[in-house]
Amino acid sequence: MSEHDDFAAELRALADEAIPVEHVPGTPALALVKRRVRRRTARVALLSAACMALVALAAVALPRVGIATVAPASSTRLAPGIEIPTDPTTSARTGGGLVIDTRMPGWTAGTRLFVVSRLSAQDRAVNAVYEGDDADLRELRAGNAAGTMLLSSDATAASATSPDGDRQVVIGLGVPPEASAGGPPGRNERRLISWDLFPAADGTLVSSVVLPGSLMKDAAGLPLDVISLSKVDGEIPAFGGFFTINAYRNGYGQDGCLGDCPAIFGYETPTSFPNDGPRGVAQAQRLTVESAIEDAAAAADLAGESRPTPREVCVDVREDLDRATGTERTADDRLLQCLLSATDWYAHQAELASSDRSG
Repeated sequence: MSEHDDFAAELRALADEAIPVEHVPGTPALALVKRRVRRRTARVALLSAACMALVALAAVALPRVGIATVAPASSTRLAPGIEIPTDPTTSARTGGGLVIDTRMPGWTAGTRLFVVSRLSAQDRAVNAVYEGDDADLRELRAGNAAGTMLLSSDATAASATSPDGDRQVVIGLGVPPEASAGGPPGRNERRLISWDLFPAADGTLVSSVVLPGSLMKDAAGLPLDVISLSKVDGEIPAFGGFFTINAYRNGYGQDGCLGDCPAIFGYETPTSFPNDGPRGVAQAQRLTVESAIEDAAAAADLAGESRPTPREVCVDVREDLDRATGTERTADDRLLQCLLSATDWYAHQAELASSDRSG
């Protein structure tokens, strides 16, 4: 057997190892595996016809069939300190589930972020984020434990912060754009909204960032966002949740909650913010807004009038706060940030109603 024949046999073995043969749960993952099988078949035919040519191209061809190589980390920056995957790859996991190589840098030098997604007994996806290298990726695909787990959750949104507090990873499950918020198909926005302001890509101050259509899906087939955050001016934005909002701004839905959510109405001490710095200011403003919403509701009830919506009250209060602090931003951004306060209020009202019924 010639040296080229040895290389061809070895390449086929590696490719066969990278393409799992068991059933893959989830339509998106199954389609991905089928595409890779077709690519492998085409490459084997090309190898038989021109081994020498394939030897020269092997470094380019191998990553496309899912074989772990030294893949460079890459990401797309939505705003300073906010990054999402540019070119993630999804593979089947031995024993069930999926493994996603986000190709985004991990918290430790020389690592990348991976997601292992498995179905629970309730057919919900449990999504775990790991950091590791190529060897860890191979082990995760084989169904083994490897790398360092940063978080694991079956919630619609979750986050974890690095031990030094400089980095954070956030995951969120979405819905198809036409499935919520009441907007026309393709006209809804999915946003990550913060309690404090942060610089946008153009340098203006904003409270939210638009998320492009997700390039990944979890084991249950839901769109999956993985976002890497790092400090800008000493702070990481205090994101409160994922929202789907229609283009007309008159319909929205919360896809996932981050932080303490409605706890601020439950007379508990919120733990998302320190007492000083920009987040301390954001916390104080949040309390001011929530107090105004409660006062407006109580005044309307006392007068026998209809209550103003929490969003209306919040927009008025935040306009006054921005004017008092010299903050310049758009009215639309204030409206979007007020979705957090409105969601807090409605969640608290639902809790009170539930308590009354159980009592």
